[in-house]
Order: sequence, then C-alpha cells, then structure tokens
Amino acid sequence: MAPGQRRWLLGRLLVLGRFQAHSTSLISGLLFIALGAFFLAFDGTTGLSGVWVSPTSRAPHRNG
Repeated sequence: MAPGQRRWLLGRLLVLGRFQAHSTSLISGLLFIALGAFFLAFDGTTGLSGVWVSPTSRAPHRNG
C-alpha cells in the first residue's frame, strides 16, 4: 500500500473551544475507561473466567 492510502491510520486533531485532543488519544482513553468499568462491574478479573478457560481448571479437584 502506498503511504497516501493509510492516511486514516494517523488520526486527526479535534478542537472543541480551548480543548484539543488527538482522535487516537480519545479512542485509547475510551477503551481504558471501558476496561475499568468492566473490572468494576465484574469484580476485577473474575469476569474473565467465562471468556477464557484454562486447561487445568477443568481437572477434577481432590479434597485432602
């Protein structure tokens, strides 16, 4: 691909009054906020147990 075709990857500067932010910074900030909300809603990483199952977690547990 020619460099001119990847221009959308660079992002843009957004200006709202005196506030200036780059679009990629806003996107990454929103992703971190969403990740933090996920951790708060599902008690940290316990919400990930249904998404990713370790092969050792399927082994039967022995008492004693």
